[in-house]
Amino acid sequence: MNGFHMSTTQRWTTKERYYVLHVQTNLFGEWELLKAWGGRGSRLGQHRAVLADDRTDALRLLAEEACRREKRGYRRVG
Repeated sequence: MNGFHMSTTQRWTTKERYYVLHVQTNLFGEWELLKAWGGRGSRLGQHRAVLADDRTDALRLLAEEACRREKRGYRRVG
């Protein structure tokens, strides 16, 4: 790895909930999709990292999850 860090982030919201998707490399140089979600205005929430084979796979996972968010009534923000 050459020290160059490239990331992609998407934010989704409903009236009461939020969902954030972030493609990144972890400390071991592996590509992953980080998901974070919770209630808007709440300090509570959860997160999960899903390992991907490579950057292309991570972006595919992001696109699939974004499609699910849209189907569940979330709106993309920003």
